[in-house]
Amino acid sequence: MLPIEELLKPGVLGFYNSCEAVQIYLIDKRENPQKYINVYTIFTFEEKEYIELDKEHGGRKRIDDDFTLCFDKHYFSLKQSLDIFSKLVHSEFEEDYIVLKGSSLKLLSKQYISPDEGNRLNTLLKNNFFSGSYIYEFFEEDKANFDYFKNDSEKHEKLVDRILEVLPLDFSLNDDRFGNYVFQLPITILNLNYHANDTFDGFYIDFYWNNKLDTIPECSITNTIKIEHNFLSNTIVDYDGSETQFIDTGPLDKLSNSLIWRRNPNLLVYSCCPRFIRKIKVIIGEKDKTDLIKEKPKNYVDIINSTITENQLNSQENKSSLLSTNKQKSSMAFLQELIKKYGQKEVFIIDPYLSYKELLSLFSPLNLANVKIKAMTSKKVLSNFSSGMEEFMEINRNNIILHRNNFKYNMEFIITDYSEKLHDRFLIFPNAGQSNSNLKAYSLGTSLNSIDKNIHIIQEATNGNKILELFEEIWSEFDEPEYKIWPENQQ
Repeated sequence: MLPIEELLKPGVLGFYNSCEAVQIYLIDKRENPQKYINVYTIFTFEEKEYIELDKEHGGRKRIDDDFTLCFDKHYFSLKQSLDIFSKLVHSEFEEDYIVLKGSSLKLLSKQYISPDEGNRLNTLLKNNFFSGSYIYEFFEEDKANFDYFKNDSEKHEKLVDRILEVLPLDFSLNDDRFGNYVFQLPITILNLNYHANDTFDGFYIDFYWNNKLDTIPECSITNTIKIEHNFLSNTIVDYDGSETQFIDTGPLDKLSNSLIWRRNPNLLVYSCCPRFIRKIKVIIGEKDKTDLIKEKPKNYVDIINSTITENQLNSQENKSSLLSTNKQKSSMAFLQELIKKYGQKEVFIIDPYLSYKELLSLFSPLNLANVKIKAMTSKKVLSNFSSGMEEFMEINRNNIILHRNNFKYNMEFIITDYSEKLHDRFLIFPNAGQSNSNLKAYSLGTSLNSIDKNIHIIQEATNGNKILELFEEIWSEFDEPEYKIWPENQQ
């Protein structure tokens, strides 16, 4: 029996009836006859009934005189999919449309791919948003077919960009997957919802089982809470079969890692890091709102996280992932290219000297619809306007209204008093791909108001999750009418 057959059984992970396959391949015109090279093929199992359909040609993209990139979509029954899996297992390469000759494939053990942020494989899977997926991956260990691109950064970038123009698959950090075949089994038997109790020392889990299941499987629930690499708590309990179950975890001051294990067969069927936000109250003085902001007292987690964040942000300048801007291109234009590439859904900005001027300069030339923008400045910017906070906010609102026809984005813009934390400048893309997991963050090196005046380096951050957490922490504390520049609160 093929290893994948156990997971394809009804009710183990889902109730699969068909399979959609997308294949990306290159035509190497240097060879005679022309050589076909598999770039990436993904088989995604689905619950919809199988309908026999012809292969769909997704078009071609010219790379250069030597290579053309092609895209095909196929629809298979479960039996047809297993036949292809078997061919790959036994290296029975054929002159057909899906199993290409010249591969050196190694079947890896099954992998559970969680939907959590930071998992780069999520940028190569189909809609891995909810409960995660299992994959079987045939890994191409001989990457010689891609030396042509690996040895030339411009050609490599062009290949990656051409793929993104057609499919939401990002190989910019995944070129180790070139040549691979992936079989994806999305988990559809279970979805969960988490909510903390009032005392923040445990949470409730709401279980939503697939209504096609005859019986609810026996499961175990594990939850760990860590600070850095140190375990604060570890909980292991049996699932009691109810729709909602309480888990006593200990203090939820730090992110939890929650896992649901199915016992028979022994499989991880759910994984997530649930986030819980306590209500933060900000006390505002009546006489001078700008100077009477009371900061929430720090607890042990705040102090530890502050040190971790500061160390990681300071270490960015020593990382090798520096992005030098093109000498023929302004830094602002380079940032706009990043937004067009990664900011189709959301763009977050941290800049202590940010105003309407920089926001208009950055976004007005871009023709992007339905983009959610969250922009954060600080009271440091007031010195540039020689004004108080209320006057600064009014100036910004009036100018945004004036340019509204050229600025049609869904934007929120706040000012904060967190000068201690808000001293770096970042451009954050929480959902850089089609899935919610492809987080990217860039250190700007300088404020946007001087980005084409000063010498600086735009740099991709390696700790994007920490930067996003910092952004969300500050935003939640100042998401109040007193600090909202745009949209103006109607009171």
